[in-house]
Amino acid sequence: VTGKPINGRTLYEVKDGARAMYFAYGRADTVVLGNTEAYVLEAINPGQKATDHPELSAWLKQVDQRLPLWAVGRVDERVRKGLVGVLPGLKSGPTAFLGTLDPTDGAKVMLAAIMASNEDASSLESFTITQKKVMAMAAQRMSLAKVVNKVSIQTSGSVVYFRAPLDMADVNQLLSVLDGGGVAKQDAPPSAGSGSAAPQ
Repeated sequence: VTGKPINGRTLYEVKDGARAMYFAYGRADTVVLGNTEAYVLEAINPGQKATDHPELSAWLKQVDQRLPLWAVGRVDERVRKGLVGVLPGLKSGPTAFLGTLDPTDGAKVMLAAIMASNEDASSLESFTITQKKVMAMAAQRMSLAKVVNKVSIQTSGSVVYFRAPLDMADVNQLLSVLDGGGVAKQDAPPSAGSGSAAPQ
């Protein structure tokens, strides 16, 4: 890790072989991180910021910035157009996304899609609710149905909210499956010779 002073702040560079990452402190509690030096410098130097953009400024008010991790971002026009026809009923793709994560006790996750209209929001809600049912059935094979069932999908105006209030047991179960550890011991099928089906 190396650092150099720029406009009263320090720009840090972290190198790993041919890869590099840059970061600097925008404020005492805010880290600006990027894989290009120019991006980080633009963020910390004087000039217009995200809060000066009328749409981004409005979206920022919809996330709890006191949480450990949060994000707000616009959706590229190419992505918006690409989703039309892929997701049934959409006349226009999402305009922006919001997201928060609180990992202090499990993983409290919130993701919101800001749609172009209330009609598109209703279409996305209906589509994802159907997909959630399919995912829950598939997740039963990995003992993850409980985790999938905790995901809630709700619409408020033109915004579709996806929330997953996972506790530590849910997170451990999910990580166990993702790590290839298979079904957790408490969810393993009964061994031969136990229960009412055991040979007499």
